[in-house]
Amino acid sequence: MEKPLSQVLKEELSNKEDNILLGEAACKRIDRLANASPYYKKLLLTFPEYWAWLEKPVNLENFRHKAYQEIWQNEFAPKEASLEVVTEKMLQFRKKMLLRIAFLIVNRLAKNEELFKELTLLAEFCVQTLLSQIITLWERRLGVPWLENTHTKARFCVLGLGKLGGKELNFFSDLDLIYIYEGNGYCWRDAEETHTSNREFFTHVCQDLTKYLSYRNGDSILYNIDLRLRPDGAHGSIAQTLTAIENYYSERGQTWEQLALMKARPIAGDKHLGEELLENLNTFRYPRSPSVHVLQEVASVKSRIEKEVVGQDNLQRDIKSGYGGIREIEFILQGLQLLNAGKNPFLQNASSYECLGLLTRYRLLQPDESTLLYQSYTFLREVENYLQLREEKQTHVLPHAATELQTLGENLGYDSVDNFLAKMNHVRQEIHDLYEQFFPKSELDTIIQDWFSFLCGEVPSPYIEESLTHWFKSDTQIHKRLRDFVLGFDQHTLSKNHVQLFVQLTEHFDYVFSSLEDPLAILDKIGVFAARYGARTQFLQTCSQNPNFFRALAMLFGRSDFIYRLLCQHPEIIEELLQITPKREKSIADIIRELELLPQNEDFQKYLWLYVKAEQVRVAIGELLLNYTFSETTHQLTLLAEAVLQFTLVKFGLSNDIGIVALGKLGGSAITFGSDLDLLLIARTLPSAEIGAQLLEWEKCVHYSTPLGRTFEIDFRLRPYGQDGPMIITLDAFKDYHKTKARFWEKQILTKARFVAGSNTIGSDFLQIVHDILYTTPISSEDLEEISKMLEKIREEKSSVLACNIKREAGGLMEIEFLAQSIQLVYGYKHKAIRSKETAQVFKHAANLNLITPEQGHLLLENYDYLSKLENCIRRNEFKGIVSLPESLDQQSNLAYSLGYSSFEEFSIEYKQRLSETRAMIETIFSDLNGKLTKA
Repeated sequence: MEKPLSQVLKEELSNKEDNILLGEAACKRIDRLANASPYYKKLLLTFPEYWAWLEKPVNLENFRHKAYQEIWQNEFAPKEASLEVVTEKMLQFRKKMLLRIAFLIVNRLAKNEELFKELTLLAEFCVQTLLSQIITLWERRLGVPWLENTHTKARFCVLGLGKLGGKELNFFSDLDLIYIYEGNGYCWRDAEETHTSNREFFTHVCQDLTKYLSYRNGDSILYNIDLRLRPDGAHGSIAQTLTAIENYYSERGQTWEQLALMKARPIAGDKHLGEELLENLNTFRYPRSPSVHVLQEVASVKSRIEKEVVGQDNLQRDIKSGYGGIREIEFILQGLQLLNAGKNPFLQNASSYECLGLLTRYRLLQPDESTLLYQSYTFLREVENYLQLREEKQTHVLPHAATELQTLGENLGYDSVDNFLAKMNHVRQEIHDLYEQFFPKSELDTIIQDWFSFLCGEVPSPYIEESLTHWFKSDTQIHKRLRDFVLGFDQHTLSKNHVQLFVQLTEHFDYVFSSLEDPLAILDKIGVFAARYGARTQFLQTCSQNPNFFRALAMLFGRSDFIYRLLCQHPEIIEELLQITPKREKSIADIIRELELLPQNEDFQKYLWLYVKAEQVRVAIGELLLNYTFSETTHQLTLLAEAVLQFTLVKFGLSNDIGIVALGKLGGSAITFGSDLDLLLIARTLPSAEIGAQLLEWEKCVHYSTPLGRTFEIDFRLRPYGQDGPMIITLDAFKDYHKTKARFWEKQILTKARFVAGSNTIGSDFLQIVHDILYTTPISSEDLEEISKMLEKIREEKSSVLACNIKREAGGLMEIEFLAQSIQLVYGYKHKAIRSKETAQVFKHAANLNLITPEQGHLLLENYDYLSKLENCIRRNEFKGIVSLPESLDQQSNLAYSLGYSSFEEFSIEYKQRLSETRAMIETIFSDLNGKLTKA
């Protein structure tokens, strides 16, 4: 039979005085420790003299910092040694100090609360001692870190969190640390600034401090260091500035981080710096108006720990994080603090024991609840200590083996395993029942947990599977894409708060996505936009609270890649537009008043570009969300262009000397997204050099270019002589050109000519010239034949690419507009009504005047409207003058869906049918026009 440790040690001790002092009571105490911990039994066999040291009265009292310092200096501290030697000595020092605390624990010679504080104080002493030596070492190497703004030494602090922050360390707790330093600057050495930044200096310090605190020799380790509670977790910088930390928590802080910081406390370095940080973060740690979901969020942190850390197999045996464990007690206390400590500062306390007393005092816990929590916490923490001191290993799990359970029970004073387990199960059941009173589960909790599990990569539950099928197309990457949407770039910080906000947002998915073809692709885009918008949780909260904002983003991004890129670069646009209800119409005067508010400086052209794009987005919102008619959309876009032309002409001092005539779509008040502005510049006399220079500045402003495109695409190629002609033409030169040199198509384009900006007298005179050119006599049959030949030439040039060109294809927009212009040129001389610049109005009046049949008028109007809306839809996607149907299958499908078709094939059938009908109708009307001209 093995000898008791006391007998073995007595035989080893050479000092007879020690043997005499170590009587029967002392023998029982040392044997009790040996039975509880084989690890410390082995240590005593190595150092028998420690027994007598343990029995000294001074070592049976509570230790303070001074006691640790004296023992370190007198027995262990090496002189002028390397950090490696210092750390090895510190490991030996810590073993002896833990031996003493284990001795006190197993012999119940001190209260648990006092021993937790001693374990904490020991850890702080080790951190402080090593930090002091490491900073001194790096200051010798790199110089002293200096603040550039105050010219003082930069401060550094170590924050302790978790049980270290709460002064409740157990035998083998991790040290949860955050390293902070103060401000930017560079190190100074020998009265000169070096190239080493403060960040580099403190990074070296923190890396070394972590390294040496984690020092290991065989099975022994100084401490397990955990830095994952810092901002951005394992992905964040090891050392962070005060400002960076404050910004992180204010913008992206999670509920679990609130819980972590409630335990935060400066433990080493400049503690005033740590206190400043905690003071600045106080409204985050203890919010005055916590979320109504705060208890659900706390419970979700617990669920996540159970799932990700503990695992289903260990839930019953893990006394820390399992059912009815230490965590559930701590979460009850912290949940009550989150709800109340913002308004009652007396509750702001990091210690669980002290917090328990305060919550009881302020009647947030009933006396019987307080008693239950106190006794259960004390019991479970005692069991935790016994589990860890046995082999000095970090464990919170009850052993499987019956013999180990029996030993554990005996050490805790139970006469049988059954009695010990009965006590354990009773305590944990009572705690779990109380926990569920504070954190009741609901159907919503189940849904949130299902989504959480799915976003963590687990197989979707039937509920999630059904939801995914309902909302999205099948996609093998759907888990990753949704996780990206929920988290953005912070892929390591999925929290219950994220998931809860996402679940709230999914309530609006049916409303938002019902008219969109590929919701998952749109969520991808919204996710990218969200990264520019701000903190992801803030964005999700905004969307869930304001579904119209979310729907606006979805519709805009689903219908326009350009708007998506624009808003990603300028997210402020959408927020400003949605703060007010977009008007159904702004007049030119309204727009000019807003243009006057822009900064009128050298950057005006940049502000003008942004204003124009914002207004175009406003019109898109009106079209997509507020049921603007197509004519309202084109009218608003036309007024925007006209207002910009009028305002800028005045701004550059040209409005008295120049007139701007609009041709093409602007002339016809039919501007769509991405339309060019076909312009003609006219003057009464040739402009001076000064006016010419100003005109170039004006063009540069209106034509301003960015990577996202120009303010407006300006096209002057329709002027007399085309690109070879002068930019500005006088009224007399224009009149003479059309008498002697103009080709017929140049006469034809004047049917759209409309004065839009500049000198009114010049504009009035110009329009009289146009009237004289177009409407004094009808065109001849030869002129009409020339129009027909032009169309025929276009058809002959049609290639496979043009087969999908909605403008130039047979029966397309160009043929319809040519027909309208032909009707104007044939009948305009005697029917003023059909001189309209708008194609649709020409057909309406022509039908009313019986120039075409009502049936022809109806068909032409319907198909012209159909093709114009189709063109607008295509152009809206890129804000470019695109006239061809998309080639990619995804874009084709999206186009068809946005127009109300179930497939592109369904769209194509109607599209081709309308072209065919229109083509036949145009040929009939051209034939009738030609017959009338021939008779005439």
